Parts: sequence; C-alpha cells; structure tokens
Amino acid sequence: MAMGRFDEAWKEVNRAHELDPLSVTISTDIGFNYYYRHNYDEAISQLRSTLAVSPKFPLAHLWLGRAYQQKKMYSEAIDEFNKTDAALPGWVVTIAGMGHAYGEWGHQAEAKEVLIRLNQMAREKYVTPYGVALVYAGLGDKDQAFVWLNKAVAGRSHWLVWLNRDPRWDQIRSDPRFDDLQKRVGLP
Repeated sequence: MAMGRFDEAWKEVNRAHELDPLSVTISTDIGFNYYYRHNYDEAISQLRSTLAVSPKFPLAHLWLGRAYQQKKMYSEAIDEFNKTDAALPGWVVTIAGMGHAYGEWGHQAEAKEVLIRLNQMAREKYVTPYGVALVYAGLGDKDQAFVWLNKAVAGRSHWLVWLNRDPRWDQIRSDPRFDDLQKRVGLP
C-alpha cells in the first residue's frame, strides 16, 4: 500500500479476511485500504462495521477519525481521535493526527496546544518529527512542516514510507521542497 501497489494490497487484505473473517484487525485493515485509496465513504462504512463488532478497538477509531477528517467532518474526527487516545494514552500517532485535524479545521489554539504537548512528551520519550510536521502542515505553516520533515529524514523515521500516500500532506504536496524530500527518502 505504501508503495502504491493498491491492487496487490487489496488482494492480500482480502485473502487475510477470507482466512480470518472475525479478525477486527483485518477488518480495520480493509478500512485502512479504503482510506489510502481515497474512498472515504467505504472506509467509514467498513470501520463503523468493525466498531459494531468491537466498539473499543482503538485502531478502528483512529482510521475512522482520519476518514472523517478527509470528509471535513472535523468534530467527528476529533471524537474518534479522543477515543483512540483514551485507549492508547499518549500515542504520538493519535496526538499528531488530532493536532493536524485541529489546524486544518481552523482551531489554531487547540493545534498549538498539541505542539506544546508533543514538546513536553519529547522530554520523556521519542516523538517522531513526522508527527510534529503534520501538526504544522495542519496549521498551514509550510516552512515549519518542512523543517520537521527534514528532521524526520535525518532521523530515518519509518513513517516517511507513507509520504506519497498520506492525504494529510496534500496542502504541501505542490511545494518543490516536497519533491526533493520524496527523492531523498527514495520514494518514486
């Protein structure tokens, strides 16, 4: 999926589902696949079905929040991120996603509070620069987003494999610095 081989990814996740149709993880992965195919309505439907079976499964809440965000359903997205954070407290992926959503939604103060929280967390544990960059991108601060993306490259952040697929980078994708970043990461 990260390399854009959507048909192969789809085939594999469906094969996994055939082998284990009751797995909430695989059911969530189907929603994840819809998300990266930019089929947000199907992602929402799939993830809601997953949560009907397992209402507290945090990854389904995370991906549902991301799908809602892409539909500009920010209140619903934040609600899902809060459910993920309640289940997996302090997970940088959730917190950064929430900060990005707040920024994109126009809730600048809340997004900046997320930056403060990430900075405080970084005193005690690793906080991926990719996540910090996401919050800045959500705030519309391209320069700081690239500063932190460059730190992610320098630190060889594994999250960078999603650079080409993650729709949250769409606001900065047209910037020439983004092409340079993709080349340095080694993405097609």
